[in-house]
Amino acid sequence: MKTVLFGGSFDPPHYGHLHLIRLLTEQSDYQRVIIVPLNVPSHKRVERFTDAAHRVGMLRRLLSSYDLPAVIDTCEIDRGGVSHTYDTVLDLVRRYTDMDGRIGIVIGDDLLGELDRWYMVDQLKGLADFVVIFRGEKPAQVRRKIEELSTAGFSIQLVEGSRVEVSSSEIRQRLQNGSDVSDMLPEDVIRYIEEHGLYSGA
Repeated sequence: MKTVLFGGSFDPPHYGHLHLIRLLTEQSDYQRVIIVPLNVPSHKRVERFTDAAHRVGMLRRLLSSYDLPAVIDTCEIDRGGVSHTYDTVLDLVRRYTDMDGRIGIVIGDDLLGELDRWYMVDQLKGLADFVVIFRGEKPAQVRRKIEELSTAGFSIQLVEGSRVEVSSSEIRQRLQNGSDVSDMLPEDVIRYIEEHGLYSGA
């Protein structure tokens, strides 16, 4: 089964994540999306994340009402420490024995500039293909960077589609202000947030 890894903080998960999963399965030949909530990011600094159990709980609520070829895997949370994609790929390839071909790794086009500096990147590019989600900005610059990386031995697939303007940080800010987020999150996720008192006044 053609499989792609979709990692992130999912703090909280939202309609944009659902849209991306649909985009991956409709605009590429991937048949399964493995959603991996990260533990501690290696590429950016954050003050803190919502507890891992709650992020996973919200993800389950997010997917519960939709028939999508996606599974949640908590390997990075279970492993602890800094989350490195290389370690995760090795783990997933070992456990998902029905995987066909090389695993894909979803990245936004904003990460292209630092991809060649990722942890164990020379080994990683020999194991996986990179699936770049094109956000619609600076197309010439994005394509030029993809050409450079391809020349350096990276296997890259560009996935284009409509963009959903939703961000987890904006959702957290709205919730802290008591503003409505029904246009950004499914009702089941909002209900989970309210049940557990997440984000309010944080």
